[in-house]
Amino acid sequence: MWSLLPIFWFSFLLSFGVFYLEFNSKLLIPLQFCLRWVGVCFGIVSIPLLVWIHHSICKYWITSLDLRRYHRIVTDGPYRWIRHPMYSQTITLLTSISLISANLLMMLVSFIVFILILHRIPREEKMMIKQFGNDYLYYEENWKIITSLQ
Repeated sequence: MWSLLPIFWFSFLLSFGVFYLEFNSKLLIPLQFCLRWVGVCFGIVSIPLLVWIHHSICKYWITSLDLRRYHRIVTDGPYRWIRHPMYSQTITLLTSISLISANLLMMLVSFIVFILILHRIPREEKMMIKQFGNDYLYYEENWKIITSLQ
């Protein structure tokens, strides 16, 4: 399902932004102009964050909940400061798109993806602990210490 999301987002944005299909006007929510600009700011922040995340995770990035061969725990880049930067970035981007579009369907789909992310995180944590054991637990504990010092 994760690999289909970009197709959905692109289709939705294309229909909303380029073709402006009739159903879009019925789903618009009257948001204040400044909230839509907050969405633009979130989008601007999320794009370089995505590049930084992909640069840090590099060859270990995968859409399914699996580990690559010779996988290692990534602890540099945004992974040093944010526990789940890819998920945080996705939520930021979803918030951005939802606010900019001011569309009920977009907000509903974003909320569903947010719930899916919250469901996926514990399963990913369990997989990482199973694969890396104490090394991952050490990263997890150090991450808590680093964030509490800030």
